[in-house]
Amino acid sequence: MVPVFYAFSLFFTLVLGLPVFLLLRRLSLVRWWSALAAGIAIGAIVASLVQGSTFLSVEVAGFGAALGAGEAMLFWFVWLSSRPKERRLGL
Repeated sequence: MVPVFYAFSLFFTLVLGLPVFLLLRRLSLVRWWSALAAGIAIGAIVASLVQGSTFLSVEVAGFGAALGAGEAMLFWFVWLSSRPKERRLGL
């Protein structure tokens, strides 16, 4: 079952997450707060797509937003650790 979830997550990461990251990087706006905001928005969008109904419940959107926020912060910490130390201070 894990490969199914991995493929599902990878799809949304490539379709939604990667373009947002590339845009933020091009605008020099990759910060913790921009990653958090993008994660919340993408998490809510994915939750609404997965739910599949026309009515989006607040619980589902909130859960998706919370998961997206956590994943975005994890991404930001990994991305930050790959940066040279002298460039980390400006972020």
